[in-house]
Amino acid sequence: MFIQTEQTPNPDTLKFLPGQEVAGDAGPFDFANAASAGVSRLAQALFDLGQVERVFLGAAFISISKAETADWACRLPMQGPTPAQANPPATRRVMRVKPLKS
Repeated sequence: MFIQTEQTPNPDTLKFLPGQEVAGDAGPFDFANAASAGVSRLAQALFDLGQVERVFLGAAFISISKAETADWACRLPMQGPTPAQANPPATRRVMRVKPLKS
């Protein structure tokens, strides 16, 4: 799966665009901490990455806020570069991620 990312005004928050529905018409969902994420396997998995402070699931995007001291490189489960990463625009990049296990 290829997911585009966009920077936000907050350097500790990234917006992820998977190219498919996330919360759809049922959302949005805002998880302010790991304890509140019990209803979403996706949100739980993102908090399990460590140092994730907030997860927001929009209709077709995910916003993740990390701890100020955390490094984004440690939070992103990337499998390797894609051709689109060779020369991405400054505010957007594409990555390949592993799917959640059932």
